[in-house]
Amino acid sequence: MIIHLVLKSGFMLLAMVLLIFPVAGDWHWQTGWSFFFLVLVTITGCAAYLYRVNPEIIEVRKRLGAGTKRWDLVLLLLISTTFITILPVASLDHRHGIGNAPAWLVPTGYALFILANALVAWCEAVNKHFEVSVRLQSDRDHHVVSTGPYAVVRHPGYVALSTMAVAIALSLQSYCALVPAAVCILLNLIRTFLEDAMLKEELEGYREYAERTRWRWIPWIF
Repeated sequence: MIIHLVLKSGFMLLAMVLLIFPVAGDWHWQTGWSFFFLVLVTITGCAAYLYRVNPEIIEVRKRLGAGTKRWDLVLLLLISTTFITILPVASLDHRHGIGNAPAWLVPTGYALFILANALVAWCEAVNKHFEVSVRLQSDRDHHVVSTGPYAVVRHPGYVALSTMAVAIALSLQSYCALVPAAVCILLNLIRTFLEDAMLKEELEGYREYAERTRWRWIPWIF
């Protein structure tokens, strides 16, 4: 498990480097390297925490589970593509100076990135069903989780991913990168509605949980 996690993290970091610096045309881009090291430290810390409190979730998130909804396969592809696109768009923004954001927004981006990753780690720590795809996990004793962040909102993972998308754009000082980030948020909203409807129909106890925990993303708003 540890070897797989190290290899996966290493591949992700290498992909980041290739999506940022060659596209930016600047291997000395300080903002890019600062963000790279922020990601390195954050994912290392979150991985170490999860390995200690819920190593099972690391294993199940390696693959798509049987019975994944077809509509979710499409959404996963679209969300992954738009999320990844944030990096080269921000890099092109740096290269051509189309929509550079002010430097004072960078610390805001860092704070949002750390908070978003902490929220994802919290979700994964308390919810053994936090898989990559949407499906009824009848093979894993699927049941409603209402502790941790799930006591406040029903889909904190989508809140975290959407916040992370905005955080990356700000961390790399790019207004243009907020465009794919916004598309990513919209897709997460669509996925939220579809998953919510599926769980109400197929997961025992979820309707009652939805009545108790009224908000999908943000208390008193949505």
